[in-house]
Amino acid sequence: MPVHTRAMLEQMLSQAETLVDRGAERLRAQEARVAALENKGLPAEDSRKLLKIMKQTQKLQWEHVELLKQELAVAEYASDLPAAMRQWGTAQ
Repeated sequence: MPVHTRAMLEQMLSQAETLVDRGAERLRAQEARVAALENKGLPAEDSRKLLKIMKQTQKLQWEHVELLKQELAVAEYASDLPAAMRQWGTAQ
């Protein structure tokens, strides 16, 4: 597994947070579409299915943000360790 630098993690986190924000906007729009269809008495089953998939995707995106935050925290901790400890993975 490739090692990500702190800068890479920060960039990935920023991108992932942007995707979560955009996803939230799209979720609100899809929820409004479903509500509009239902208010008009029109079939909304496919729109509800799509909304469910969008919610699942948003959950995965949010989990990715949390994983990146954890990885960044570990990277910050590791940068504080002496070089020898990082190299060998042991305390001396």
